[in-house]
Order: sequence, then C-alpha cells, then structure tokens
Amino acid sequence: MRAVAVALLLLVGCTDDDPAQRARTVCTAFCDCSQIGGFVDVCIDNCTAKIAAVTDECLQCVYANSQTCSALDSDCSSLCSSGSAP
Repeated sequence: MRAVAVALLLLVGCTDDDPAQRARTVCTAFCDCSQIGGFVDVCIDNCTAKIAAVTDECLQCVYANSQTCSALDSDCSSLCSSGSAP
C-alpha cells in the first residue's frame, strides 16, 4: 500500500497545480501513516473536505518525507496545518 502511495505522490508531482489534487496528495500521505485498512479512504475523504489551500512548502515537504511516517509527522505537520490540519 505504501509503495502505491509513494508512486502516486511521485506521479502527481508532475501535475500538482490542481488545488483538489494537492489536498488529496497531502491527505493521502498523512492518512496512509495514521490509519489502517478501510479507514484510510475515510480519512482521506474527511481530510480533503477540511484542508485549506496546500502551500508549496507543505507539498514539497510531503514529497520529500512521504516514505517515513515519523519524518512526515515531525517535519511536515506544522507546514501543512496552517490552514486546516490533515
């Protein structure tokens, strides 16, 4: 599952101008780290409904740290939560 999320993040990196896709990318990374099983999809849906505009800094941090949940949480949470946290 994590390999699929990483591949998705890398592919989306080429086309991250759409605000909804940017939010989904960030939410997917955070939810993959914090949820298990079928709850990941629910987490992503809830997150994308609440997240404000994703900054470039947040998105870059998620791309750089998506393979390590602890780094994603410690390095990116504050960058990505300024509008409405994932």
